[in-house]
Amino acid sequence: MCGRFVSPSHEELLQHFGFRAASWAGLARNENAAPTQAVPVVTGPSAGALARWGLIPPWWKDPKPPRSTFNARIEAASKPTWRQRLKSARCLVPACAWFEWKKSPEQKSDRSSGQRFLLRVPGSEVFAFAGLFARWTGPDGVETLSCAIMTRPPTAGIAHIHDRMPAILPAAAYQAWLAGSQAEAVGAASRDWGLEIEVVRMNLDILPTPFEGEES
Repeated sequence: MCGRFVSPSHEELLQHFGFRAASWAGLARNENAAPTQAVPVVTGPSAGALARWGLIPPWWKDPKPPRSTFNARIEAASKPTWRQRLKSARCLVPACAWFEWKKSPEQKSDRSSGQRFLLRVPGSEVFAFAGLFARWTGPDGVETLSCAIMTRPPTAGIAHIHDRMPAILPAAAYQAWLAGSQAEAVGAASRDWGLEIEVVRMNLDILPTPFEGEES
């Protein structure tokens, strides 16, 4: 699961991806990106944008956006919410790190308290989560670009913290995720890629509680 992450600045995005996007201009690093906030995404070669984190399917009728669409399980990609997105609307969600909360044995939930951890890829100031995007037109006629982060079972090194993790892609897999076949994309998002994950125990007082919601 990924309910909070560190979103890179426009300078970090330029250095990592090698192009500028008008919507990224002046973008500051967000040390605590949360669902419903705007985060940078890459939707194709040299195509960057800002998207609402929490996907709103194009067919959504309720004026109030769905609540639990900020994460999408790679194993559940056949669900109506994700199926068409996986076929033709894949994106990269750039990140510098993400946060997880581990509950103690006596806790019923890990959302109100518990030990907080920061997780990152050593040697990579910026990396990318596999993501999906959608364009939704609301009752007022305004179009909203939104996104979700794909999740997968955790690697062995972090399984003791949480039973899910975001699907991390190395730069070599960006093209397969963005433009490959559906099978190639799912394969890329499901692989470990041999990436090392660094885990940093956080002070309980410096981070807010995680977003209340379940992944779909």
